[in-house]
Amino acid sequence: MVRKLVLSLIAVLSVCAFAFAQNKQVSGTVVGPDGLPVIGATIMVEGTGIGTSTDGNGKFVISAPADGILAVSCIGYTNQQIPVSNRTALDIVLEEDAEAIADVVIVGYGTGRKVGTVIGSVDQVKSEKLEARPTNNVMDAMQGQVAGLQIMSSSGELNQASTIRLHGVGSLQAGNEPLILLDGAPISSSNLLAMNPNDIAAITTLKDASATSIYGSRAANGVIYVTSKKGARGEEGAVVTLRTQYSFSNMIRPRLNPMNTEQLLNYQGALIAADNNMDYNDPANVAWGRDQVIATLGIDPSVDVDWFDEIMKSNAPLYQVDLSVSGGSQRTSYYFSGSYYDQQGVMPGSTLDRYSFRSNIETKANNWLKMGLNLSMSYQDARTALVTPDGSDGVYPDSPMMGSLLIQPYQRATDDNGNPLYWLDL
Repeated sequence: MVRKLVLSLIAVLSVCAFAFAQNKQVSGTVVGPDGLPVIGATIMVEGTGIGTSTDGNGKFVISAPADGILAVSCIGYTNQQIPVSNRTALDIVLEEDAEAIADVVIVGYGTGRKVGTVIGSVDQVKSEKLEARPTNNVMDAMQGQVAGLQIMSSSGELNQASTIRLHGVGSLQAGNEPLILLDGAPISSSNLLAMNPNDIAAITTLKDASATSIYGSRAANGVIYVTSKKGARGEEGAVVTLRTQYSFSNMIRPRLNPMNTEQLLNYQGALIAADNNMDYNDPANVAWGRDQVIATLGIDPSVDVDWFDEIMKSNAPLYQVDLSVSGGSQRTSYYFSGSYYDQQGVMPGSTLDRYSFRSNIETKANNWLKMGLNLSMSYQDARTALVTPDGSDGVYPDSPMMGSLLIQPYQRATDDNGNPLYWLDL
């Protein structure tokens, strides 16, 4: 009996020794396409529960069979299966997964998270949707893109910054504007107005209370995180993009329809007749009052000007030219852009000229040091619609819009030489 137990124990130990003899210690390094170490990559022995992860230098050590396969994975990189093939040292290079990178959103302080791992209400609008809307204000292009995001403007002026609300007004006396960040730096909505919309890669909106865990009380009204475009490392050559845009604007319909000269003179003639205790329903009395108006004011009844069409511009043009250069080496990425924007408003005197320049440079000096420079410059010359038109003598109202209603249609729009009068030549 004892002999059988001893033989059985020897057999079991022999099998275990044989099994352990098949495994060997495998060490290696995992790097990305830029040659820099990938930290936190997962290495698993397929078909077993044996696994490990890379350290701060991208190195790992694992026990694996000589004919085993190592499954290597990391967020942002494609998964790879590496045969051991009786080797004890492996150098593994992971390729970036473009599709996985597209699913990463910026949630705080420049950190990225996969969409599926973000807890909370997060919406992202990418550059493709923003570029499809010709506007000088990127927030106007966000209208209708995010549920609960309201973009409003108190006037139609070209330099008017938008009012932004997430899920309505949250306070009667305190601020209601969400926290706006550009590549991690807080900015105001007026800063976005001076920025070229084509320099924006994506806009991420954090709408619920989870945003306060990252940014504190300043995020009580939500967070809008703007990410500017950057170059891609490893490009074989520079990518040059030239984009031009032309569009025009008109007043919305239905248009205003004030009285013409004939209607206004008949109306004023009836008022004169009534003021002289005459029957204003009698056409003869109306004609007498009309003659009084013409004689007193020196009116030419043949002049009939539609001041709405005369004042408001038709097909007010918009021109925009953008030029960008981007690319990078294995360690450095760069993005340079310049833009010229010129828009005419539909009201006289309303114009916007903007010159903008952006430079985003990022380089990895070594395994632990990354440096970068984000520089943006903008010059903007904006003029609002005239408040007091030149040449007004007290007859004209304080704005072109009201002028189209209140200026008399029998007042001339041009002089005897055909030159525009008052502010119409602006």
